[in-house]
Amino acid sequence: MSRAAKNKSNLYQYLEPYLATGDQDIIATARKNYIRQYQASWRKAQRKNNYSFTISFTPEEAKEIAEGAKKHKRSRTAYIKAASLSYLSLRYIVPDIQAVAEIRQLLTMCFTQIQMLAEDNILRFSTARSILDEIQELEQRVLSTLQYPKTVEQWIKESIQKNPDAKEMIFQLLKIDEQ
Repeated sequence: MSRAAKNKSNLYQYLEPYLATGDQDIIATARKNYIRQYQASWRKAQRKNNYSFTISFTPEEAKEIAEGAKKHKRSRTAYIKAASLSYLSLRYIVPDIQAVAEIRQLLTMCFTQIQMLAEDNILRFSTARSILDEIQELEQRVLSTLQYPKTVEQWIKESIQKNPDAKEMIFQLLKIDEQ
C-alpha cells in the first residue's frame, strides 16, 4: 500500500468511488450514509463498553435536579452522575469546577512570578525557595480540600482528637437535634 493511501481518512476512502462520478447529490448521499454507519458503530461500541440507565423523575424532583445542576454549573446528567458517585464515596460535589481551575491557575502564576524574581536576583534565592515551598503546600492543601473535602465523620473525629472537650459539645448538639 502506498504512503498516500495510508494517510487518507476513512471518510475519504469510503467516498473515493463516489467522488469519481462527480455527481454532488450522489456524493452527499454517500457521505450521509457513511456518517450514519459510523455513528451506529460508535453507539454500538459505547453500549458495549459503558452502562446506561434510564430513570424518571416527578416534576418536583426534576426541578430539584435542575437547580442542583445549575448551582454546581453542570449539565443535569453530569450532576446526577457526580451526585451519585459522591454519595457512594461519602464525598461532596465540587460546587464550581471552573473556580477550582482558576484557583489552580492563580497559584501557578504566583509560583512563576516568584521564580522569575529569584532568577532576576530581585529576590534572594533562599527567600524565594521558602515562598515557593509555601505556595506549593498551599496549592496542595487548597485543591485537596476543594476537590476532596472531608466527610462529616472525618471532621468530627479530627475535632475530637484536637480538642477532647469537643466530644461532649458534639453529644450535646446531637441531643438537641433529637428533641
